[in-house]
Amino acid sequence: MMMSWDAKRLLPAGAQRPKTVAEFFEREVTSDRGEAFSFVGREVWRPIAAQLNDVVQRGIQDVSLDVLAGAQIGKSTLMCGFAGALPAWGQNVIYFLPNDKLADRFSDTRFAPMVARSGWMRANRADGTGSGREVSNKNLHSVAGRWVYILGLETVTNAISIQADVLIYDEADLISGANLEWSADRIDASKLRLQLGISVGMVQGAGIDERYQRGCQYVWSVKCPACGKDDQVLEELFPACIEKVGGEWARVCVKCRKPYDVETGGRWVARVAGREKERHYSYRIPQLIVPAVALGGVMKKWDRAKSKRSRMAKFRCSSLAMPDGGDLQPITDQVLMRCRMEPYAMALAPGSLPRYSGTDCGDLVHYACHEVLPDGRRRYVYFEEMDSDSMVERIEHLDTTLGVVARVVDSKPLRTESRRLAYARPNATWLLDFSGDATEPEEHEDEHYGKVFYRATVGRDAALDDFTSAVAAEPPLFLLPTNDAASAPILDLVDQHLKRLTKVRTEDARGNTVERYVTAVANHFGFAMLSSYLAEQLSGGAEHSEHEISQPAVVADRWQRIRSRDLLEGYD
Repeated sequence: MMMSWDAKRLLPAGAQRPKTVAEFFEREVTSDRGEAFSFVGREVWRPIAAQLNDVVQRGIQDVSLDVLAGAQIGKSTLMCGFAGALPAWGQNVIYFLPNDKLADRFSDTRFAPMVARSGWMRANRADGTGSGREVSNKNLHSVAGRWVYILGLETVTNAISIQADVLIYDEADLISGANLEWSADRIDASKLRLQLGISVGMVQGAGIDERYQRGCQYVWSVKCPACGKDDQVLEELFPACIEKVGGEWARVCVKCRKPYDVETGGRWVARVAGREKERHYSYRIPQLIVPAVALGGVMKKWDRAKSKRSRMAKFRCSSLAMPDGGDLQPITDQVLMRCRMEPYAMALAPGSLPRYSGTDCGDLVHYACHEVLPDGRRRYVYFEEMDSDSMVERIEHLDTTLGVVARVVDSKPLRTESRRLAYARPNATWLLDFSGDATEPEEHEDEHYGKVFYRATVGRDAALDDFTSAVAAEPPLFLLPTNDAASAPILDLVDQHLKRLTKVRTEDARGNTVERYVTAVANHFGFAMLSSYLAEQLSGGAEHSEHEISQPAVVADRWQRIRSRDLLEGYD
């Protein structure tokens, strides 16, 4: 049967579209169990729905909205529903999941059943079948003359396959960062260009947590109706904000200890309000602010997690929406805080102590320099990101200015430039290759058309284990420059790169579980710092300070004094 179309909206004539996104959720969206969606117990989502409604109704361009989420808070139901709602406002959507298997399952068990149960979407199927999918491709859904395409993003192929107006990334933490970047091009020709990312965050400073930190960082802030204490952010106050009242777990004011309604007493507050002007919105939604998630269940998980580091990491990710890589993320915000408890500023200036530099190469080159203190600790004094076209001249200038006595330079991919640096200081430069499983760097003499230079090889995972363990030591053996509002922005990038030195568990050829550091992520300053650390070892610099660093009482005493000072000043 032929259908009559409204050319302006590309909707079937007479179709009654919901007036707002929130109305669409409540009227048309169902969960995977077939239950109608309700904001009851999920009121924190209502302002987000209103914001999305404003974007699509007014056509606000280039909005990015990211949600750092706890588990089971309704995120996939809401994103699935929003994907179904977008055709009502004339938008094509690509809904990305980490791989094709998850995309197929999501299409079959979530999106297609939701379409079939929705009166509006079923009535506005272009083919009139109400089946919820296009016959030619089970993951290509046609609604109201627009498309919802559900794709896995495990390979770059699906990242470059189709144009759209809106991109939704579900479980964004499990999607390759490189594929995310490629896929963003899919909306370049759109007038809307809306991107949404949502996921449980698993690693500090990476994935969805990085996207959250780039945005305005909304948190749900509660004001106690009894005593008026404001700015209570539950995930940051946990467990002090939870206690039993009348035999049941309840959210309580940390000051007067009286229970309150987290939904009526709270509102979204932007930690970095200036980024709202950039149209990059980001929200953190822990289970604690979603009453639909039973508080008793959260506390049972907390009780089980207290005895094991890996369980606690998972609890923090899934319940508090505070990413924690556990043993797979050696360097965290807490580690970086410890490395900065002796304030000093980064400076491009000479010094009187032995200094070493390291360089990680690519289209952009990353440089790090540290000096060795009399007690054997390493203090990083300078970082820089530079264009590879000028790396040779710039690194020579930096090493001369800073007084570097030895350096390690990444041998690849810029072999010609790296060799030029090696020729310039033949007895103080090593070109680094990761190979084998050696735990200590090994020196090799090499030549290129009669020109002699030195290479160094070491096992990648072994070297990173040694480096990250040293950085994470307590008391701290590595120091970093102060990073505050007055500091160079490059230090934020240093922090991000260090936190991305993370591991994954995999199986070797014999089926044994092994841990490997992840590849193909932006952690370049981490490798530059590792290289300067290796330069110190290769030059014999570590031997000169070995007697100092083997006397931990000196360092521990200083550390205890610093800790005591900061505790007295309210640091913790």
